[in-house]
Amino acid sequence: QQSEKLIAELSADHYSAMRLGKCFLDSSQTIASFKVEECLHLDANKQNVLLIGDSHAAHLYPGFQHVFPSVNIMQATASGCKPMEHSKGAKRCLALLDFVENNFLPQNRVNTIVLSSQWAESDIENAVALASRLKAYADHVVISGPINEFRQNLPRIVANSVEAHVTPDHYAKTYLYTEQASTDAHFATLKLPFGVTYVSPSKALCTPVCRTLIDASTPMQFDSEHLTEKGSDYIAKQIGPSV
Repeated sequence: QQSEKLIAELSADHYSAMRLGKCFLDSSQTIASFKVEECLHLDANKQNVLLIGDSHAAHLYPGFQHVFPSVNIMQATASGCKPMEHSKGAKRCLALLDFVENNFLPQNRVNTIVLSSQWAESDIENAVALASRLKAYADHVVISGPINEFRQNLPRIVANSVEAHVTPDHYAKTYLYTEQASTDAHFATLKLPFGVTYVSPSKALCTPVCRTLIDASTPMQFDSEHLTEKGSDYIAKQIGPSV
């Protein structure tokens, strides 16, 4: 029963919570699909927080929205979209980054900008460069670090651990890629410019063994890397206060 529920997460619809096709563009969409009025709606009575990046920014949206209802969460995300200087993302991504930086933000100051992506170590310098530049349009810019990534889909790893009667967190450790931890460690050592801060989702998950389940049948991530809605809530509670 528990294993079946875990495996069911692989085929469940997780992307509508990320606002796919409206505020999160995938490879089947162009910038024309982006709903500016809905995704970049400013609220004069709330703190305005803008999430920019790829699917690793989009999967933070449901958690921030659930956990901080008194904050207005805005979203400009596209798959394969690294929010950094010299980004080499897909056309939809580059067009979106260009629109946000050169059209939207100069006319619409926000309280906080959060940059999140499937960062690699080689992205760090360019991520910090963009964060420094976007500081002109916000009180605070946050770089959200890499999330845990596994060699297999996490629901399957956890289901296998249940069937083998071993602790899921320890079992999953053998499937964890190590690059994300070293990228996170590198980010954490940087002296960042004033007004730019770094938060670490992986530190929130790993104390020291990385947490894989929210409850018995809900994995933290629904594939090898993306957060479930409850996983997103968990991360928002951990990193949100520093945003």
